[in-house]
Amino acid sequence: MNFRTRLQNGETLISTMITIGAPEVAEIMSLIGFDWLFLDGEHGPLETADIKTILNASGDRVDCLVRIPAIDEV
Repeated sequence: MNFRTRLQNGETLISTMITIGAPEVAEIMSLIGFDWLFLDGEHGPLETADIKTILNASGDRVDCLVRIPAIDEV
């Protein structure tokens, strides 16, 4: 069952916030059983390149939600 369906069904999903741009952290977090990861690009030090690296490191093992730094075209 996919993330969206699980969320809509009211299932309790466990997550953590990633605020460090180290891909190793995201890879470990994606392997230990979290249902999803939250990447905070708005209030943390993560920049677009960091977010891309984190998404690549977590692969398809875990769903990621990203709060983008801004809506402005960069």
